[in-house]
Amino acid sequence: MTYYHYCFKLDSNDFLHTEFIDLALENEPLLYAAVGFAAYHHTLEQPDGMLSHFLGYYSKAVSLLRSSLEKGRQRTVATFLTILQLATFEEYLGDWVHLCGHHRAAHHLLLELYTPQTILQTETGRQIFAWYSRFDVIAGLMAGNQTVLGREWYVEFQAYYEDQIDTEDVDIENSLAAASAATRLIGMDMAALFSQLPQGAISIQEFTEQNEKLSQRILHLRERIETLNDGYYTVHDFPDQQPLGPEDIVDPYEPGGLFRDEFWPLNYLWIDWYGIYQMHTLQTMTILQQPVPPIMEALSLDQCRIFEAIERWPASPKGSILGAHESLAIASVFIKKDDRHTMWCRRKMAGVGRKG
Repeated sequence: MTYYHYCFKLDSNDFLHTEFIDLALENEPLLYAAVGFAAYHHTLEQPDGMLSHFLGYYSKAVSLLRSSLEKGRQRTVATFLTILQLATFEEYLGDWVHLCGHHRAAHHLLLELYTPQTILQTETGRQIFAWYSRFDVIAGLMAGNQTVLGREWYVEFQAYYEDQIDTEDVDIENSLAAASAATRLIGMDMAALFSQLPQGAISIQEFTEQNEKLSQRILHLRERIETLNDGYYTVHDFPDQQPLGPEDIVDPYEPGGLFRDEFWPLNYLWIDWYGIYQMHTLQTMTILQQPVPPIMEALSLDQCRIFEAIERWPASPKGSILGAHESLAIASVFIKKDDRHTMWCRRKMAGVGRKG
């Protein structure tokens, strides 16, 4: 199991294999939830895998968590992590009803345990916020609503990593984290803005003005990510290339199209940027009843190329495409609808589905 199975973009301090495991060994609900999630992925890899191999752990975790909450036991970090682990499990299972319930429960517990400042004081707190806020932003964008958590949390999260960047040196870790936090803040603001106009909270003129500012932030984010592109870690010679066939729609072996080693997370930053840009453009054009710009097809194909390159890279960590799949659906909106492109998308979606 890697942090890509959790759809994390970064885990520079190996939180999932250290602090997370330590807390699970001391807390039964979290232990059953974590073991159940691992058993789920193990089952997917078995030709004769059965639901009973992992559902028992999941059910036990839910039962133990419910019992703990009903008895009024102290809410702890382990309790919070149990809720997040169950929500992640439910995302894989497609159980959106229970996922939304756990999202609400996590929100209440977050406000009970932390403030926007205190959650940033430890690596565990920062990882918890990154984990929770992913659900918050996705739920807001999918439902056409604002995020549940207030904007100040997202602002503080980005500001923390901006302040940590060592300007005297090449600070890969904090630069990547700050850019990722900026992406999340833009996603939060986008969910808020696009929910206001249909609700009559702002006028079309106010929407246009705010949306233009948001558009500029998205373009500025691209410039920021481009400054992180490091030639030393750029892949120019792709090993073990498999011949491309007529069913391929992109060239994943394009020189300079992938980043390796310490800069591997940069591939996900680019995929996230494409997803944000595509979502923003689609929703803007829909609201303003304008045609989608032709450039969207080329940008979406480039996103598909990165996805395919991640999938084919020999040194890709386990679960890599799970961390890259979220914006693949929006990319498929803009590429050609002929059989070749449609079948490519179906194969990629099926490949992600087989992994969870």
